[in-house]
Amino acid sequence: MIKRWEDDWMCSGFNAAPEYVALARLFENDELKALIQFHGTRQKHFYTLSRFDGGRRTDVQGQFASVEDAKAAAMSPLNERR
Repeated sequence: MIKRWEDDWMCSGFNAAPEYVALARLFENDELKALIQFHGTRQKHFYTLSRFDGGRRTDVQGQFASVEDAKAAAMSPLNERR
C-alpha cells in the first residue's frame, strides 16, 4: 500500500511565494482517499476534509486550523472521525 500527498499551493503578491496549501490530496495506490480544501482569507482561514471510499464522498464534520491538523485527521482511521 503506497500513500502519498499531493499539495497545490496558493500564492499571491509580486514575488509569488507560496502562502497556504489550497488543496491537498491523499492517494493510496493511485486512488483518491482524501481531499483537504482551504477556505478564507489571510486574516481568517480554515481547512475542510472530505474522504473518498469506493468513489463515495463523505465530508468530515468540523474545520481545521492548519493543513497539518487536517492531514492528521485524514490519516486517522475512518471510524475515529465519525
